[in-house]
Amino acid sequence: MGRSVDREDLARRARGRDRRRRHRDPIGHRPAPRRPERAAMSETSAKTALVLATLLNGTMAGFFYAFSVSVMPGLDAARPAAAIEAMQEINRAIRNPVFFASFFLTPVVTAAAAALYWRAGVGMTALSAALAALVYLAGAMAPTVLVNVPLNEALAAFPHVGGEMPAADTWQSYSASWTGWNTARAGFCLLAMLIVLAGHASETNAAKARTSTRAPRSKPVSAAAPDCPRP
Repeated sequence: MGRSVDREDLARRARGRDRRRRHRDPIGHRPAPRRPERAAMSETSAKTALVLATLLNGTMAGFFYAFSVSVMPGLDAARPAAAIEAMQEINRAIRNPVFFASFFLTPVVTAAAAALYWRAGVGMTALSAALAALVYLAGAMAPTVLVNVPLNEALAAFPHVGGEMPAADTWQSYSASWTGWNTARAGFCLLAMLIVLAGHASETNAAKARTSTRAPRSKPVSAAAPDCPRP
């Protein structure tokens, strides 16, 4: 009876030591390593988001640029009343799903690229994408909401009758302000695209430099001296 009690006591002590050892040893609590397929999928998603962010920022830069260098100068050359009527129709036509998707998804996709690269541990690309999203919000979206859209709404209220003199004054004031802010929008969209590209290029170059420094250097092979014939 005494021996069985001693054995049970020893077994309990052994189990207690095992539990304490497992508690002190962090190896048993380490998370499972990421699977290669999951890592590859995450990298593919990040690269896809970055490509889309670059294309969307470039698309919006080209869209605003085209208005500043072609549409508005062409309307300035027309009769003021005709220019006002044409711009009113353009402002109505621009409210379509394609433009809304491009305009509103640009900062969303850029921020998503920043989050995906940050999660993957690629800090430079993540920070550059986040900065590009902020540049787009401050330089393209904010002027659109605060300046260009109110100008469009004021122009939409202009009557089609009233003579050329009121139309000329209205169009001159509208065109100067609208075109200036629109050119700024184009510049900020271009800047956002360049920030994304520059950050990704810098991170790529840094990764190549780290890889080259870690690569083992091959030892030079010395040429064997030719055997000298014995006399």
